[in-house]
Amino acid sequence: MKPVITDISSALDEPGSSVDVARDVDLEPMIGVGAEYTPTGPGHIEVSLMNSGDGIVAMGVVSGTFRTECSKCLEPFNLDITANVEALYLAEDQTDLIDADEDWEPLSGESVDLAPTLHSALQLSLPFAPLHDEDCAGICPGCGCDLNKESCDCSDEEDVSHPFAALKDLTLEDG
Repeated sequence: MKPVITDISSALDEPGSSVDVARDVDLEPMIGVGAEYTPTGPGHIEVSLMNSGDGIVAMGVVSGTFRTECSKCLEPFNLDITANVEALYLAEDQTDLIDADEDWEPLSGESVDLAPTLHSALQLSLPFAPLHDEDCAGICPGCGCDLNKESCDCSDEEDVSHPFAALKDLTLEDG
């Protein structure tokens, strides 16, 4: 993601002061678990950057529309993603104020780069298996037809080539 440099100079002098950011940002293609997501246009952010006294706390949302494939029927579709943004920005001399395992982003003088935080928020919001419709029937494993558009007789046939087909008629004794 291209840098999203934001001037926070007006919030640095007094704890409790903040800078609100609402603007469009360029999004980059992302790869989820088994799916690619290509942005269809710019994303939008609405983030508040507040001076907590110990650093700059960013809270807000990032949203965008991505083109991807349905994990069941492989049909391309647009997916709207909205993700919560939460981050802590610290100057190098402030890092001793937090636990070693706490995540933070660097504060560069009087500005912050929101891009890494926005990218992480979107990445975490990608679905494991994107579906164009919750009721998607998928594709037939036998003939490959899209079961959302047509039906087939493959599911009525017994699949003896399946590796577990021999277990179909197995019965277990009690005890």
